[in-house]
Amino acid sequence: MIGSSTILSDTVWTAANSPYLITGDVTVQSGVTLTILEGVEVLFLANTDDQVAGDEPYDSELIVNGTLNVAGSEVNPVVFTSSNREPLTGDWGGIRINNNGASFDYATIEYSAYGIYVNSLSQALAISRSIIQHNGNYGLRNKGYGSNGTVHITDSQIINNNGTGIYSYDSSVALNIVGNIISGNQAYGI
Repeated sequence: MIGSSTILSDTVWTAANSPYLITGDVTVQSGVTLTILEGVEVLFLANTDDQVAGDEPYDSELIVNGTLNVAGSEVNPVVFTSSNREPLTGDWGGIRINNNGASFDYATIEYSAYGIYVNSLSQALAISRSIIQHNGNYGLRNKGYGSNGTVHITDSQIINNNGTGIYSYDSSVALNIVGNIISGNQAYGI
């Protein structure tokens, strides 16, 4: 179980220690890398935030001020989901990327309030062979005002989100969207 905390040094989450149960906002400090390896399940305790902070003050979030590398595999993806046996959209906050980059390969992000939220991007966000589904207002939201990063989404599924699948506020961030399935989102696909 991981309560509200800040990851202060490079850290690796492994399948041997999985599942990781998150009960509050977990922040990756600037200059630090969190690597999550294949087969890891990251469960967010539904409708709980022991810190009562972040974008969703009553739901736990993963806040990345450093770098996030999610390295799943086809057989053993990395799953970010609710702890509920019968999960509902909005059971947990989401994954917020602040400034630096992140990569998701064979990852599933589901049942959060906002999916992946890119607040600013100075490097690349790469999402490949992943599933972003059953999230709240967005599957992926890029706010990135004035940033100069690039968002690459390839061979992924952005499906059945309660709002827009992919939403970008800022034209200064290049979007490279290739070979994806974007469907069933209740507002717009992109």
